[in-house]
Amino acid sequence: MAYVLHRKSLFFLLLIFILCPIFQCRRIPWWHIKMAQRQGPNTCAVEEVPGSNKKYWTECKYWMNREICGVKTVIRYECCEGFHQIKHKPGCIGVTGNGFHRKNKFLESLQQPESPYLLYHMAGRKLHTSDFGANLEVESLFDGQKLRINRYSNGMLTVNCGPVVRKDQEAKNGIVHLIDQVLVPPGRTGIPTIPEILEKDERFRSLAQTLFRSNLASELSYGGPYTLLAPSDESFQKLPSAERARMTNDPEARLARSVLDLAHRSNNLKTFSTLARSANLEQELVRPNITITVFAPSDNAFEALPEERRYWLKENTDEARKVLQYHIVQGRVKTDTFSDNQRLETIGGNQLRLKVYRKAVGVESAMVTEGDKEGQNGVIHVINKVLTPPQSSTLEMLENNSNFSMFTDAIRRVRKVEPQFLSSRTPSYISFTVFAPTNQAFKRMRHKDMKSVMKDEKSLKKFVQNHIVDDMISSHSFRPKLTYDVRTEYDMVKVHKKRGHLMVNSAHIVEPDLLTKDGIVHCIDKVLMPRKHRHMNKLQQRQQNSSLL
Repeated sequence: MAYVLHRKSLFFLLLIFILCPIFQCRRIPWWHIKMAQRQGPNTCAVEEVPGSNKKYWTECKYWMNREICGVKTVIRYECCEGFHQIKHKPGCIGVTGNGFHRKNKFLESLQQPESPYLLYHMAGRKLHTSDFGANLEVESLFDGQKLRINRYSNGMLTVNCGPVVRKDQEAKNGIVHLIDQVLVPPGRTGIPTIPEILEKDERFRSLAQTLFRSNLASELSYGGPYTLLAPSDESFQKLPSAERARMTNDPEARLARSVLDLAHRSNNLKTFSTLARSANLEQELVRPNITITVFAPSDNAFEALPEERRYWLKENTDEARKVLQYHIVQGRVKTDTFSDNQRLETIGGNQLRLKVYRKAVGVESAMVTEGDKEGQNGVIHVINKVLTPPQSSTLEMLENNSNFSMFTDAIRRVRKVEPQFLSSRTPSYISFTVFAPTNQAFKRMRHKDMKSVMKDEKSLKKFVQNHIVDDMISSHSFRPKLTYDVRTEYDMVKVHKKRGHLMVNSAHIVEPDLLTKDGIVHCIDKVLMPRKHRHMNKLQQRQQNSSLL
């Protein structure tokens, strides 16, 4: 007898096979999948233990209930962390906060920690629960003391036997897991790591130099326990000179290829590799004693450049060298160490600003599409845009573009009262975003709106502030099918994509990502009226309509 499966049935079966490893091959009833799907996008299950205040937040809507301490749990649904509901829309498509960063004041307060208790709750790397395993040991920031992490067959996650009640909360400069107990740090031991012993002991200089050129230094510092049989310098000298040279110079012998070799072997970095060789950048990209980080534009990123620009880079080696140098910094900077608005010095003498978004990272206005491709002398991050050093501040760029003359005139009027407005920021490392309306956008304003905005400096300042965000936000960071609540200096605006166009409230972003020294500008075709003015205008319109009746 032949059986024909409905398309939806096939989808459910496929879904069960995908989810099977998560729930240790527990059978997920069809009604449970259907109920979870009805919750809509970006909804997550919350597991509660009846008769107690124990709750376990998940990042999965298909989560099945379990027995914890002999009590069967109850499942309910909430918006996943960072999302909220929008009226008359299914699920949770609103993005909370500025729509990108989890501004966690607790983490920010720990940037200069002193308490051993705080240090013992922190690890020096970004660790998602997908990295958790059975009896995983992770070094804390308190003298390298170990935290013991466990994942159990029923899905329970613990740190030092304390349950993880909410996981993978993205922050600007890391990640947070909420646990239901305080971790008490052990006493100080003062025991050095294996690389520290080798570095301080002059008998092992050759081994230490070889070690620090490889990727093993980090592993021997944070992993373990290990036993190292360490050859002395005298042992190295007994080797034939050819063998010593091979161990020192052969990328395969040192367990990693050079950054340039990695780029050359990557399918999507052919243009970058070709330009690097033609611009004689081999010395910067293969120096064995200095590690580097390369933000390498993909082949598609180069293809997106105007044709004359691509031709100029191909024919002018000096220009290509300057452009590529702007994409290279010293040191091995991996994505799990990025912090938002962190600035790095390039080998060309400029600065690059790193960006940390909810589920992505970037540099300047580009996004990292492939991160942490590690080589012997550094790391490559593939980005989706060719970067160019900004030449002017935001205010200078707006003043030099006649298309923004009406907006800059409004800024000048505000600066007569507050001379520092939009010219210097405190602290200085904060960059910002300006949604700059064109002159045509001002001309589309209703006369009453224009009059209410321009009536005094106070109203005008609120109007201008409603176009400025105290954070640098690339257009590439906005994902489709989501609505982002972005806080301006005065009010809240909504950013979303509609029919492929990026919009702020009802304004279209007609020219995105104009980089400046202190931020980024997005050109819009409609002014952003503060919410108070919008409400008043609607009220006045209703009053007029009622008077006509």
